[in-house]
Amino acid sequence: MKGKILVNSRGGCGKSTLTSIMAKKLSQDNQVLVVDIDEGNLGINKILGVEMPETTFIEY
Repeated sequence: MKGKILVNSRGGCGKSTLTSIMAKKLSQDNQVLVVDIDEGNLGINKILGVEMPETTFIEY
């Protein structure tokens, strides 16, 4: 399956939780790339259980 999903809304509504659930489920049968560009809360890596990269997307 190929496609793109964008999750966007106001703060504190569960975007990171929803994104992590979808990513974990979709990654069972597909390759998944999650891009977090929230400069105020760079924390989805903790939810997904992966280490923070040395350089963030925002720094590019």
